[in-house]
Amino acid sequence: MSLPVCIVLLFAGMLTASPAFSQSGPRPVSTCSEALLARDDQRALDLCTRQIEESTGDPVLRNLTLGARGAIYLRLRNYQAALGDFDAVIAQTGRDATPPNVLISRAQAYLGLQRIPEAMRDLDAVLVGFPNNGEAWGGRGAAKGMMGDHAGAVEDLTQAIRFASGLPFGGDQNPRLNRGRAYLKLGRLAEANDDFAEAARRSPSLVEAHAMLGVVAQQKGDHASAVAHLTRAIDLQPDLATLYLQRGQSYRALSNTTQSSADFAKARAFGLKVE
Repeated sequence: MSLPVCIVLLFAGMLTASPAFSQSGPRPVSTCSEALLARDDQRALDLCTRQIEESTGDPVLRNLTLGARGAIYLRLRNYQAALGDFDAVIAQTGRDATPPNVLISRAQAYLGLQRIPEAMRDLDAVLVGFPNNGEAWGGRGAAKGMMGDHAGAVEDLTQAIRFASGLPFGGDQNPRLNRGRAYLKLGRLAEANDDFAEAARRSPSLVEAHAMLGVVAQQKGDHASAVAHLTRAIDLQPDLATLYLQRGQSYRALSNTTQSSADFAKARAFGLKVE
């Protein structure tokens, strides 16, 4: 489960606990919450938008629904729309009174837009008040990795793992996955492999973890293991062109020209240039 999914479900829980939700009769917020919990993103966007328009006299409900809609946009990688909703919440509540999950969400939107200094500002603000917040450490570690500060990323992501190791992070917000990438950039292959393996163990369907295990094996020269890891990743996501390119390279290193040619052909069919 990725951080945006966790945030969506958090806002859904807050909405269902709001006074408006408990009132009798059909309520738009009730349906909005049901759509959020069911992960019906388009229905939730439509219903949350209607709720925002109808809640002008209830700023608390309006902010909760703006936050929920922003979290959906974040999950859909519509970072500009997500940023607009989180900005509106923060403008209404005031920065000092804004819940940390909203600042973390806005930081994720900033990162999606490559606005790293603004993301760091929000994450630093959260960590001042909540130094044990694993999500904030993880976001800051990812930001440092994007800036090329891989040693700093390792430090922050180690804190994220320490404080949030039990959370079911997935995708780009998995701190072990991101720390493994940082270790890989630093040439620390054994530590990178350990983190990717642990990420795969905790989230067996996490394609990136299996793919990165393949990359580490390739860098070690263990192409048989690379093929096994990349095959697992392809089984999970058969439409990802780079996986075929990488596996084809390992097949070629193993002198398996039949399989390498087949993988390179698939990579080309997806539009990749194969040398």
